[in-house]
Amino acid sequence: RSRDKTFVMKDRVGKDDDGANYFELLVTNRKFRLYLVSYLITNAGEWFTYVASIELTEELLGEEDSSFAISILVVLRVLPFALFSFLGGALADSTDRRKSMIGLDILGAT
Repeated sequence: RSRDKTFVMKDRVGKDDDGANYFELLVTNRKFRLYLVSYLITNAGEWFTYVASIELTEELLGEEDSSFAISILVVLRVLPFALFSFLGGALADSTDRRKSMIGLDILGAT
């Protein structure tokens, strides 16, 4: 049987029905590679911004006075995840994965 570029994951982690592993998916699927690279670049940029904002807060307020402001910054960064993770999990379980990923990628790009 001819093998197409669609990978269907089965019960075995890292394998599809033809025995292909995730590395093979990375090597053979250009769209997946592009998505993975864009995801890594986006996350690196977010973390650089986060670290830079902590450094800027410390520089503007001084080392002694910045600890409270930095803790507020950290709480504000974690708070949306803590508040909306339950809603996001329920929404992810009840909707089509493909549509959810496309919609969230478009929402994240705006």
